[in-house]
Amino acid sequence: MREQFWDKIALKKRTPWALVLVGLMLGMAFSFVADILTSHLVTSWTDKVIHSQQKVVWAATAQLEEQLEKEYLSELERQQRMACAQAEFTGKNNLPTIENRPMCLEIQKKDILVGIDPGHLGRTAQGYVNTGAVSVNGITEYEFALEVGFLLKEELISRGYDVFMVRENNDRKGYKLTPGDRAIVANEVGCDIVVALHWDSNVDSTHHGYHTIYRDNRQSQSYRLALAISDAYGSAVEGYITKLRRPMKRTDLWQLNWAEQPMTFVELGYASHEGDAMWLTDSANHPIIVEGIANGIDNYFAGEAQLILEHLPSNTSKHD
Repeated sequence: MREQFWDKIALKKRTPWALVLVGLMLGMAFSFVADILTSHLVTSWTDKVIHSQQKVVWAATAQLEEQLEKEYLSELERQQRMACAQAEFTGKNNLPTIENRPMCLEIQKKDILVGIDPGHLGRTAQGYVNTGAVSVNGITEYEFALEVGFLLKEELISRGYDVFMVRENNDRKGYKLTPGDRAIVANEVGCDIVVALHWDSNVDSTHHGYHTIYRDNRQSQSYRLALAISDAYGSAVEGYITKLRRPMKRTDLWQLNWAEQPMTFVELGYASHEGDAMWLTDSANHPIIVEGIANGIDNYFAGEAQLILEHLPSNTSKHD
């Protein structure tokens, strides 16, 4: 009896502590579960935020890639609108005939892009091959112009210019561009200026000297380009080729009329004059010709044409 009595008393003493222990265990269990749930919720929220940010980045990246691709395709299309399309000759007034279809010439413009147009060849309004004048010693103008043109290209590149050749060969059958076409090509490429290389001819073999040709008026950039080249070329060939006149205004040349940039024709001398022709066709003199033209282009971009213009006499006489 005594043992049963003490057992009951011990049980009564242990019951509150057991309840406390059970409560603590339940509390810890609930806390553990709460921590797990909280951690899961935080992780889920973080994942949603990161995913949302990733979507924004992906969208921005895709938009940038699309923009860059459009710019690349646009630039590629601009580069291709030039020389591989075959001009369809219409035979009407030398008007441009090039259609803006895919072409295959690549040009990368860095700072200044100079267009060089070796004169003649191509087709005229009458449909014949325009070879230009033949010198007294039998050299054809289009052949002479291309030879000088390539040397001028090398010189300008050495001075840091980019160069586009409107004509690069003497293929009389394959080169079918009209004068208007040639201007359109230079426009499409984005030339900053264009210099066309020519020489003069006259039935009167005493005519001699050089001059440049421009369009518009004496306030135009075309005039300043013609003036700068005329002045520098004159300095280079002094003692060999004389100046015929100051830059001459003409409105009957299709290339000048269609050009969207400053352009000048450089008539380097007279092929019909023995002295001019013999000097011009001597390849040993071509570096002098090229240096004069390149110096004129340098002077034009340096703004020196304005200084020349300010010191010119106001008269319009044929000879200076």
